Amino acid sequence: MSGRQGNKLPSNLPQLQNLIKRDPTSYTEEFLQQYHHYQSHVEIFTFQPDKPNKELAELVMFLAQVGRALLRENT
Repeated sequence: MSGRQGNKLPSNLPQLQNLIKRDPTSYTEEFLQQYHHYQSHVEIFTFQPDKPNKELAELVMFLAQVGRALLRENT
């Protein structure tokens, strides 16, 4: 657990992605936090579709990469 505090999660998506792929069960809460962050960005995007949103793009890639690992773990 002490190693997780030093990782400065969840702001480092590539690092979190790597950790989730290695141990999905231990990082479910961090994944859910990022998923809620994604939902907020989608809502903002619906009101401002012409405004570029780099964070939304990064979150989409993150979710696409880790979704399978979490689905495998939970089935």
